[in-house]
Amino acid sequence: MTPFDTDLSKLLGIDLDDPDIQAAAHDADTVMSLISQLVRYRIACRITLEEVAHHMQAPVSFVADFERLGGDPTLSVILCYARAIGMTITVGAKVDAA
Repeated sequence: MTPFDTDLSKLLGIDLDDPDIQAAAHDADTVMSLISQLVRYRIACRITLEEVAHHMQAPVSFVADFERLGGDPTLSVILCYARAIGMTITVGAKVDAA
C-alpha cells in the first residue's frame, strides 16, 4: 500500500485494519484478477471486442467497460463474457473456518 492510499483512506475514514474492510479488499482483488485473466486470454486468442460483444449480445462499449478494472460486474456478466471467449468459470461456495 502506498502512502497515498493510506492518506486517502484516512481522509475517507476507512480503517484499513478492520477485518471487514480487508475482506472486501480481498474480494475486489479476486474479481479484478479474474477479469484480468479473462482479458489476457481474449487478447492472446485475438478475439476482438466486437466478436465478444456479438456473442454477449451487448454493445462494444459495454464489453470495453467490463474490461476496465475497477468496476463491479455481476457474476452473470462475468460468466457471459467467459462463455463469449470460449472459457468456463467454475463457481463454488464453502464455509469459512472460524
